[in-house]
Amino acid sequence: MTSPVVAHIFSCFGPERVIWGSDWPVLNAVLSGYAQWLELRGNLINRSAAGHAAEALANSARLYRLTELST
Repeated sequence: MTSPVVAHIFSCFGPERVIWGSDWPVLNAVLSGYAQWLELRGNLINRSAAGHAAEALANSARLYRLTELST
């Protein structure tokens, strides 16, 4: 099930206006590292929102003019 907060964000703004970011490396103070953050992110956005998540990552890459983006 998609997180209600994540679903609300996509509902309000639409996937074309959402970007995905994090506060890494600050999150290392709470989590054990970036791998755990990626796992948590995966739990927040499930398969039903996978297209939206992919679009949010693509929006981030476009905004920051990244040529390579790893998920």
